[in-house]
Amino acid sequence: MTIEREGKFFVDHDLKRRLSIGMDSRKLSVCVAEAIRRRAYGVFGNPEYHFKETNLDFLKDLPRIQKIWFFDINLKNVDGIYPLKQLKEFGVHPKRPPIKFELLPTLEFAEWQYKDGDSGMATLKSLKDLGLAHYNPKSASFEGLELPLNLVELGIAWVNPRTLAGLPKLIHLKKLVIGRCRNLETLKDLPIIAPSLQRLEIESCGRLADVEQVIRRLPKLRKAFLDEKVLLDLPERPATAVRHRVAH
Repeated sequence: MTIEREGKFFVDHDLKRRLSIGMDSRKLSVCVAEAIRRRAYGVFGNPEYHFKETNLDFLKDLPRIQKIWFFDINLKNVDGIYPLKQLKEFGVHPKRPPIKFELLPTLEFAEWQYKDGDSGMATLKSLKDLGLAHYNPKSASFEGLELPLNLVELGIAWVNPRTLAGLPKLIHLKKLVIGRCRNLETLKDLPIIAPSLQRLEIESCGRLADVEQVIRRLPKLRKAFLDEKVLLDLPERPATAVRHRVAH
């Protein structure tokens, strides 16, 4: 996010120039009214920008909002999310009650800082882009983690499994980013999990020893990066072909 001040409000414009309005607890109703007046795409909140609410009940007045982004917050109630029937982009972290993702079927992108009790992620058929962080079960395994099967992009960071075993087969996955997974020792399961992978980025996973061997077993891979090293750099496939495959 690139947050700036416009008049009395904090705002963000994403790469598509869609507007998000910052929620300021000192004048919350005024911020809500501004989001309605300007037909904002999204809303966000952070203590640095004076958001100090412990719930998201004010979202009931913003039923058409398509993006929510609340970070470095401490929420005690998240029920205000569920009436958002057009919600496409989700980010609420780190301190919050568990989320019932099955009640958010329109999501297309989520930044998911995992919390015990979260449910329904695998039901999100429209979700194409997911960032997963802080998944650290006692088993140190992905066994039992449920993900949507239609993912096109997946980011994994700060998780503790030693291998990728347990992840579902993601036949539509084109891009995978893995960062700061310090226990991860092997990618040997990746060709089975992501047979259509085209781009792989690895950063700060010091125990990985077989990246170069595994990328040879990924027939559709075009780009591969390991920290500062370029392992593979082939021409991108035509965009129209990629869009056709994603659509199916």
